[in-house]
Amino acid sequence: MRSSGTSQSDTIAPTISATAKVDAETVVLSATVSDNIAVTEVDFVVDDGATKATVTASQDESVFSASLPIAMLSAGSHRMVARALDAAGNATEAGAVSFDIAGGTTSPASPIKITANSAKDGGDVTFTVDIQSDAQIKLTNFFLDGEFLGGRGDDQRHYSFARLLSSGTHRLVVDVSDVQGNSANVEVVVEI
Repeated sequence: MRSSGTSQSDTIAPTISATAKVDAETVVLSATVSDNIAVTEVDFVVDDGATKATVTASQDESVFSASLPIAMLSAGSHRMVARALDAAGNATEAGAVSFDIAGGTTSPASPIKITANSAKDGGDVTFTVDIQSDAQIKLTNFFLDGEFLGGRGDDQRHYSFARLLSSGTHRLVVDVSDVQGNSANVEVVVEI
């Protein structure tokens, strides 16, 4: 017998639409979402999983976005699918969005200098990143093996964090932009 105070489970999937905007240094992936309760996470999957960025909600958000440095993607056509997930596990994928990365271009010289290195103890790897710029830092994004680790939208200049990594080759990409529109990225390769 069912009690009248029992709540019904959420069976309504979110709605989602997605866009990809390419500029000189980054590809900005955006999704506009809605749900009867709230969307908790959006996955941006590029080229059938070759690159993936997951953005989680810190509050009831209707727009999710992630920036990928162009250096992470090869020249040519790419395909992105965005997937919205709500707290009940209901999911919806947006239709695929295509975008192109031009080849043979040279990025402008940037006044942002990034120093990144790693130290390893078995599979434990500590990454250290230092950023130098005359302008205020606007955004710093971290990607490990093509997956978005996280980002900061402030003027922090020093980062140090550890990860337990499996055997093999791993790549950390750090992408930094400042308030004047300059950007730079660096890649650190670690062999375990």
